[in-house]
Amino acid sequence: MAKAALRRCKDYQDTFTSESGIKVLRDMQMNFHMGSSIYAPGEDAMTMAYRDGQRSVVLHIISNLGRKLDIENLINELELSGQEYSLPDNGE
Repeated sequence: MAKAALRRCKDYQDTFTSESGIKVLRDMQMNFHMGSSIYAPGEDAMTMAYRDGQRSVVLHIISNLGRKLDIENLINELELSGQEYSLPDNGE
């Protein structure tokens, strides 16, 4: 089971640390409420639950990248241009 978990993290790293993957993850963060509240005055609980579900997908991806969740630093890294982006080695 541990090997499967490591392989899954490696697959996420391979996918989301590529040039396109970084762009997709950044887009998901921007569009799925990573930097904003899911709450908006006057909106119903179903809308907030929907937004929370969107955000949970991005959180799942980030957790499978094998990183501590530090969204501000991750967004800053994603915005760097012309520099190599890599994640810490997971011991593989």
